Amino acid sequence: MTREKLTPSDSRPLTNFVIATVGLAGVGKSTVTNLLTQQLCVEPIYFGGQVVQLLERNNVEVTEGSERQLRESLRAEYGPGAIAVLSMAEIRHSLDEHRIALIDGLYSPEELNVLEEQTDSEIYLIAIHSHRYLREARMVKRPLRPLDPTELRSRDDREVGFLGKAIPITLADFHVVNNTTIAHLEEQISPILKRWLGWSNP
Repeated sequence: MTREKLTPSDSRPLTNFVIATVGLAGVGKSTVTNLLTQQLCVEPIYFGGQVVQLLERNNVEVTEGSERQLRESLRAEYGPGAIAVLSMAEIRHSLDEHRIALIDGLYSPEELNVLEEQTDSEIYLIAIHSHRYLREARMVKRPLRPLDPTELRSRDDREVGFLGKAIPITLADFHVVNNTTIAHLEEQISPILKRWLGWSNP
């Protein structure tokens, strides 16, 4: 399939956009982000990458437990929206260069608050959903930091109960379902960009 770069419609005012994917582990956030990257030609900002990079920089093995511990430490130091705060330089750079910042994996309502307060942009959340049995199958086969079904349930409980991830998922502007093929995902995503966000082929 030929990839076409999308550009802002001439009828839209010059506005900065922050587009963030949100969803539980294994729904396909990175897959959707990759599709958006191909259409918008903008490098994504991986919120989880802030934690992984800090662990690697300090020679700490990247595991579910070490990631959780560092996230909690960062939130204690920078507040509940810590990951968004630490990613703000990348976000602003992307906005300055492209008028778009594409975020892979928003975690909490507090991170959303940081984006709203510090970017002066229109913010759109795209929530991704998938059947649990598919999520379990994907996560157990994931090359990096795989999770078995028990570990996945534990992560879900923490993200929903402690981080409040269900809030941005529920309040997302757009919802897509990732239960079948990438082609089906594309069919759901392209209209979001082309019609509702005002982006079109040049």
